[in-house]
Amino acid sequence: MAGLARDQGEYDVARARLTEGLEILREVGDRRGIAFILEGFAGLAAAEAQPTRAICLAAAAASLRRIIGAAAPPAWRSDLERSLEAASTGLSREAVEDAGALGRRMTLPEAVAFALATRMGDSA
Repeated sequence: MAGLARDQGEYDVARARLTEGLEILREVGDRRGIAFILEGFAGLAAAEAQPTRAICLAAAAASLRRIIGAAAPPAWRSDLERSLEAASTGLSREAVEDAGALGRRMTLPEAVAFALATRMGDSA
């Protein structure tokens, strides 16, 4: 539902659905699901023209996936990659690398808090 809301430009609805899902998955300790939700937040940030935030969230999700050994489904991964590529047009290579490094350094609690913040400056 969050992806559909995002695609329809209903960003507040998408954020609410992602937040609800993240809270449930945190309660049950589903790290694979949390990675999926972090990627959803990354796609939302890309749609909202927050490329640095999007890259950071995607990198945090990718790190979590590596830790737990759960690759993203190919279709989901390619959709996210397209969103990130479109959003990051105009960013310097250094800015992209810095955002990715920040996301990779985040602990799971830090990544969750960052996802729940509404803007990059709120928690970074």
